[in-house]
Amino acid sequence: MLKYQFNERIALIAIFGILYIFSMLKKGKKNSVENPPEKHIGLKILSGVFLFLSLVSLAAGILAITNIQFPTEMVKQPITGNMIFRSPSATPLWGYPTPAQNRALMHITSVFASLAFAAYFAAFRKSGTNVWQKFLKVVGIVLMYMFFASATDLHYFDIYEQFAPLCFLILAFIGLSGGKKEVVEEVASEAPAPISTPEKENDGDYMPKDVPSSETNETIIETIDVEL
Repeated sequence: MLKYQFNERIALIAIFGILYIFSMLKKGKKNSVENPPEKHIGLKILSGVFLFLSLVSLAAGILAITNIQFPTEMVKQPITGNMIFRSPSATPLWGYPTPAQNRALMHITSVFASLAFAAYFAAFRKSGTNVWQKFLKVVGIVLMYMFFASATDLHYFDIYEQFAPLCFLILAFIGLSGGKKEVVEEVASEAPAPISTPEKENDGDYMPKDVPSSETNETIIETIDVEL
């Protein structure tokens, strides 16, 4: 690969790598049912191991880049057993990497792949999904790892080479989207029902009824005596 082509591919690896890291980070904590979150000490240690591997790959990649001698002409497609035969009129836009360039590209790719797994294990939470959903999640992680290396291995930019980056972008989009949203039910504080107090009745309602006068009582007694 020429120098500008090599730099462009490094930039493309960085773009896909950042997308890979964020997708794996979201996958790790998607559909979490932990409340409060658990510590997962073993996974945190495993995340640290992948982080260390990414630093080693970064150092090896920088060392490999400093020892690269860029060719003056694009390197043609090597003859391999699984190569794609194209028409003679097909012209590559990016040349093929030399062995030294290929080692540097592998190290840089390994940096982002290790960081992606480190982010996944660091953010991992138990999910409340079914067994088949967890199986599909594992399959998606494996496919993303497989497509990541070949997603930036572009030379002719034809339909054959666009299959891997397209599949990688679809898997990354699935990883970044979806997921069960944590719904927090807000319990409305019900105001206590007002205590109904009987309306104050008029004072007249509590007044004793009219008491017969003494004259009326004497009249009633006389009437009874006469009847007797």
